[in-house]
Amino acid sequence: MSDDRVDLGTVFTMWRDGMSGTDGEFVLRAGSIVEIGTGLHHLAVMASQYVADHDRQSAADVANASRSAQAVPFELREQLVRAFGPFTHAFKQSLEDHLDRLDPDALLPITDPFQWMAAQLTASMLDTPADAQGLLSGVPADDALGPYLLQYVQAVDRQPLLPLMRRALLITAVANAESMLIGILRRIQYDRGGDARWGSLVNSPSLEAQVRRLTRGSIDDWVPRVLDDLDVDLTAASCEWDAVREIWARRHVLVHNRGVADAKYAARVPGATEGTMLHVDGEYLDTAIGLLCGYLLGVILTAWAARPGRQEFAVQFAVLYAAGAEAELRWPLAENLHHVAARIDPDATLRAAHQVNAWLARTHWRGPDSVADEVRELRTDELPPSFTLARMILLNELQAAMSALPGALVRGDVTRENLRTWPLFDRLRGMPEFDRLVASEDEDRHDGRSATRS
Repeated sequence: MSDDRVDLGTVFTMWRDGMSGTDGEFVLRAGSIVEIGTGLHHLAVMASQYVADHDRQSAADVANASRSAQAVPFELREQLVRAFGPFTHAFKQSLEDHLDRLDPDALLPITDPFQWMAAQLTASMLDTPADAQGLLSGVPADDALGPYLLQYVQAVDRQPLLPLMRRALLITAVANAESMLIGILRRIQYDRGGDARWGSLVNSPSLEAQVRRLTRGSIDDWVPRVLDDLDVDLTAASCEWDAVREIWARRHVLVHNRGVADAKYAARVPGATEGTMLHVDGEYLDTAIGLLCGYLLGVILTAWAARPGRQEFAVQFAVLYAAGAEAELRWPLAENLHHVAARIDPDATLRAAHQVNAWLARTHWRGPDSVADEVRELRTDELPPSFTLARMILLNELQAAMSALPGALVRGDVTRENLRTWPLFDRLRGMPEFDRLVASEDEDRHDGRSATRS
């Protein structure tokens, strides 16, 4: 079985006969998708490292790091913190106690929630035991105190920054994905008629109107229109279409409903409950960025492969970038690229190899059991014998695979180079029998070099 290596010669010599406008746009858009996806991925990592430390700092530490703090003597800042610290804590506790005492069943219908909340704040202020008017007594008058005090109060009342940044990064990722997807569909639409139908690509009111018609509403609304008008199946470009739909729907809730699942979200996402607070943790964000990036590349590569003379390049592009994603442990992206390669490769055996690699990638982020049902459906009777071995490994039948491996090596179904480098065999590494097979080959190669030198 091929271990899905890229043919760099194909990648770099594809354009010797020239590039079309569609080729040029797809090259630029694919590069932008990879660049944006990589940037967002690194921002998510940086947020986890930097902002988590920021969230652990005290309000005084955060305020003291501001420029406003530099104009106020340290002793005066400490005096303000000693005065305002107990007061702000007492006020927040008073508000929580006040809200806890409310009987939801006894509340009158609320027509203006902001007026209602203002009334609760007023009641809490009256209940606060600290004397707010006496807080600044004994504090010297200083024009710089106001800005510093504002920084301190904001720091006391701040929300944790890491969840806010993760939500912002998810919103940014989906917004970029939506804009990029519209651009891709615009090019595909333009190619149906070209300048004879649409005129200028950069200034065509009729083209813009047609693309707007296709992309009204949610992405679920786009799917049937795009399939009917452009013969592009948006759902097939993703290895996890339901997850992509959910990411799009979650962005809508974060932007328009402060993260509380609404009726639209509950209708779009199976098992979702209206009123649930939707969070974005680090694992969700990293997965979402990978799936969105892979999905956009999937749409481009599927459309590219359908063009005359471009299928082989599209396959090689998918394999090359899948290898890059694997090297960076970005498994959702790698799975989607292998998934696309399995869809567009004309060779049945290679399609099966791409699918095996897609399953391998999925096991890294969703666990070994996530592929079991699909792997059991793999028909190996019309494929090379190595696929039977791959099926055993993916189903975690490791002893059976290990028993079959020496014979597979003798027959040439797999090579020892495969054993050393192919991720398929990662689960066997560390098993004594497997390590002995690899070590014996290394010894043979060493003995061969020694004989040559002598």
